Amino acid sequence: MVELWAQKEFRNLTQCVKSGIPSIKPIRVLKNVLILEFVGNNGVPAKTLVETEIDENDYRNAISIISQMYKKAKLVHADFSEYNIFKTEDGLIVFDLGSAVDIRHKNAKEFLERDIKNMSRFFVKRGLTVENPSDILERIIN
Repeated sequence: MVELWAQKEFRNLTQCVKSGIPSIKPIRVLKNVLILEFVGNNGVPAKTLVETEIDENDYRNAISIISQMYKKAKLVHADFSEYNIFKTEDGLIVFDLGSAVDIRHKNAKEFLERDIKNMSRFFVKRGLTVENPSDILERIIN
């Protein structure tokens, strides 16, 4: 089962990279081992969004990644949160796509809505004003 999960994540990441989504690059999958590009400097991993100071640009970029995944890669992350996004000098980088599903999946819209609400909740907790999640959902799926 773990081997299938690793293969699925490899496929999802590959799809994102090919679609120009700022995501961690998969290198290879061997049985249940997924080899990924290192994101960080001098052996120190990049911090996740939850570990950093954030601003409105981070919010816009996070929502943009959700939208790009849906429209370009035809995927819904299904576990998009402040813990699954690196914040680097070059911008946000999404990772942990093992739960991602094709937009044709029967629960894709529900997962997309949850991803948007998770991000909105995080940024509101950090003191930012965010767009209505329902408006974002409608804009992405239409």
